[in-house]
Amino acid sequence: MRRRTLSPRSRSPPQEDEDGPRVPEVAVYFEYRLFRGNRTVKVHAERFEAFRSPNWPALAEAGVHIRYDRSAIASSCRSLGRYDRMDDHVAVIRLFPGIRGAWVRHALAMPDLRAALLTTFGSGNGPTDPGFIAALREARERGVILLNATQCIGGRVEQRALRDQPSLRGHGRGALFQP
Repeated sequence: MRRRTLSPRSRSPPQEDEDGPRVPEVAVYFEYRLFRGNRTVKVHAERFEAFRSPNWPALAEAGVHIRYDRSAIASSCRSLGRYDRMDDHVAVIRLFPGIRGAWVRHALAMPDLRAALLTTFGSGNGPTDPGFIAALREARERGVILLNATQCIGGRVEQRALRDQPSLRGHGRGALFQP
């Protein structure tokens, strides 16, 4: 297989080779590394090594030569769809220690709110105070879908750990809240 090099004017890996796209997926290229787009997070605001993919290896590294990690690159090339009718009746609430139930109630009271993603601590737990639980219960009673996702970049929501928190019970990864 022929190797390609980067010229000083071209700092991004080639998009296609003789067999079609070399990386047939959405990716982020930054500071000589190519990452899978949906696995990439920005980890620093000031450093050049600002992006990481903590739970997926880099797709490629560029230097004098580009070294692709074929085992990390998607094997199929599906055409990407265009989504121009996104629902904006969705809220994201990042939980933090000491968050007040009144604040959560206010955030969940948005007119026509259909769903809210609550990013929770560790394996998916959150506050247990009555005001917080009541705010979740009121939203669910209005038909708002509540989704539980961990703030951690690794691991997943473990619903078994939530037996003592009826407000946060649900199913599997990204579980639904069921107050």
